[in-house]
Amino acid sequence: MTSRRTYISVVAALSLALLPRLPLQAQTDSGFAVWAKTRAIPIDSSADARRALDAVAASSRLIGIGESVHAMRPFMALRVELLKELVRRHRATVLILESGLPESIALDDFVRGRTDSVDFAAQLGPDYSGSDVVREAMTWLREWNLGAGKAHPVDVYGADMSIGDGRSMLPALDRLQSVAGADRHVAGILDSLRPIASRLAAPWYNGAVRNYGALPSDEKVRLTALVARLVGSTRAWRGASPDRRAFAERFARIVQQDEVMLREGPLSPENPRDAAMAENTSWIVARLPRGERAILWAHNAHVQRALIRGPALPPGGFPSMGYRLGKTMGDTYLAIGTAYGGPSIDSARAPRAGSVDAALGAVSGSSFLISLRDAPSEGALGAWMHADRPMRFQVGHLMLPLADAFDAIVYVDRVSPDQPRSGSSR
Repeated sequence: MTSRRTYISVVAALSLALLPRLPLQAQTDSGFAVWAKTRAIPIDSSADARRALDAVAASSRLIGIGESVHAMRPFMALRVELLKELVRRHRATVLILESGLPESIALDDFVRGRTDSVDFAAQLGPDYSGSDVVREAMTWLREWNLGAGKAHPVDVYGADMSIGDGRSMLPALDRLQSVAGADRHVAGILDSLRPIASRLAAPWYNGAVRNYGALPSDEKVRLTALVARLVGSTRAWRGASPDRRAFAERFARIVQQDEVMLREGPLSPENPRDAAMAENTSWIVARLPRGERAILWAHNAHVQRALIRGPALPPGGFPSMGYRLGKTMGDTYLAIGTAYGGPSIDSARAPRAGSVDAALGAVSGSSFLISLRDAPSEGALGAWMHADRPMRFQVGHLMLPLADAFDAIVYVDRVSPDQPRSGSSR
């Protein structure tokens, strides 16, 4: 997608203009609260909610756990507790982050004990680098892998394109250089690509898109051709083990994914960033041994099974990562969304009337979990569950049908930022 700050501000502004015209109050059905109250499992010290999620996830190959706002402590803490629950039972052996796959190699080296330190600020990516809970989770995974979990170690991957210190192809090029740079064909293409990639690098998507737009047309054509040659050369490379070749091909594909996003635009109909994350996640899941599963941490908008819709988006919506994964994986993909009550993080206002957040807040004033896989599909309640309605998204709202978007929903009564208590490195 485009610049996070720009995109969120557009969504928020247009939401304010559009939402009053929607017949939300007429759609609100008190029957939802009645139905939900009988199914809500409190999130408390009893750990019943974590065990319930564990049970819901029993047949899943991939468990996506979202967050309606990035870097909020309650969402992060919930994810970490579920991760520990599944890891201890030897039912999850991979954690996938909404971070760059090339950068995640350094994280995996740390949690697997191949290195003794890692620069969290650089390698976790912008959505996690400031999270104290996530840093502690990485340390816990390291201790597990080197101790009680030595026979069932957990790997860490990123689902995204290169997204460390900024929007850049360079981390993928660097990783490919380390894996396959000894091959003269691959090395030659890397040498040709690196100057262009350096010119395109920027702190976030909008800057990279502007830099790409400033390239002469013949340079854009050359970039597309070089990237295609890079992918072809890594596929033809036979100078290492199958696993090393698989990583080389994946890093080359990530470079190509980045080029496609810049060429087509972050808001093009195919939603190239989510397409890339879905492809990379599918590649990671395919590497899992039989009977093992992966946990995916990403924003609700990426995790949800429904199309991404909103006032600032084209009619019909964007296919999200979760939408694509749901199509290919079916019920073996479990999508868990999160919502919150209390003051919004931007305006300190209560949840908007008629929103998913307001409806969940009417169920209970405390945090809880509800499975949605048995949600009704008929009658007034079924219509409510499958109708588009606003749900908090960063500082605005997206429109989604709750029961179509998520297999389960977690509600917390309020959120607060998750900030690190220590330095950026370990």
